Amino acid sequence: MAGTGCDALKAGINLFTASAATFPLYLSWTLHNVYAWSWAERAWGRSFKLDGIVRAFTGLPSLIGQNHWLIRDVVFAAVYLVLLFVAWRVGVGLAWVVAGMLVVVLPLTSGSFVSDARFGLFALPAYWGLAALTRRRLILVAVLLLSLALLVGGTLSIPFTYP
Repeated sequence: MAGTGCDALKAGINLFTASAATFPLYLSWTLHNVYAWSWAERAWGRSFKLDGIVRAFTGLPSLIGQNHWLIRDVVFAAVYLVLLFVAWRVGVGLAWVVAGMLVVVLPLTSGSFVSDARFGLFALPAYWGLAALTRRRLILVAVLLLSLALLVGGTLSIPFTYP
């Protein structure tokens, strides 16, 4: 039984390696440009930096005044990480949790929290953590009402965002 988690982690690493190795081939075949992803990331102001996560945190005080939506991204990144921790505590496999953490943390290597709330939606184990937290009916109703309020608020605030 102890080898199961290790085997799953090895399988995940193999899958990641295969994906990373074949992604340039995919770009070359479909877009005829191996650098298409890098160029698009650069055009969006996103690129990997070794000190990106540190910059994401140290740049927060000055950026929040310029972009109030950044608060949403920071809060959701924290919520996703808490939900991933809960998922791990209730028995979700380590490989799943690590993959979810990469989805949330890897975009921060660009030096910004911008859009991390959106990226975190792909951290599937976070949903397992949320499911574990909402086992009691009262908490489930509270989460559903909060989700509805966030959906309505987000929809109503669309005209106030930069196009």
